[in-house]
Amino acid sequence: YPTIQAAIDAAQQGDTIYIKAGRYVENLTITKPLNLVGEDRTKVTIQSTGSEKDVVAVMLAGGEALIKGIVLTGGRNGAAIAIGIGGRASTEVTLKDITAINNDTGVTTAGGGKVVITDTYIIDNKSAGLVLANLEAYVNSNEIVKDVIGIMLIGGNRSEERRVGKECRSRWSPYH
Repeated sequence: YPTIQAAIDAAQQGDTIYIKAGRYVENLTITKPLNLVGEDRTKVTIQSTGSEKDVVAVMLAGGEALIKGIVLTGGRNGAAIAIGIGGRASTEVTLKDITAINNDTGVTTAGGGKVVITDTYIIDNKSAGLVLANLEAYVNSNEIVKDVIGIMLIGGNRSEERRVGKECRSRWSPYH
């Protein structure tokens, strides 16, 4: 395929798209369950065509998607994830072994499904590293550094750090 987006468009639900080492200047939109897997996080970079665009936008009404082994840079959001559209809580997106660097926001998530972010580096983004809005989130074994805000919780999130057994809620109160 001439572009990664062309491969995404041609893919069937559940397919895996493998990305060879290289630097790709494009913006990706994923609207169906699939896997996007880079050869190696240190060797595959997707750079936005403009700072006002998301590097990767995932908009799923149902099913599962995986994004693994790539660098996302130069966009409004490294990854913008809107899941469970229409109230389908069975939707899940996993980001694994990703680097989101030099974006406005590293990763922004919203919706009614579940997002899993693991073994990921979110570095040097202009505003927030990770924004979690109104979904179930599992954030494990990540490094979030040099962002103005590390992690921002908005709405009725439920987020767990399994390694230390902590639960974070966006409606903080000193009386919990």
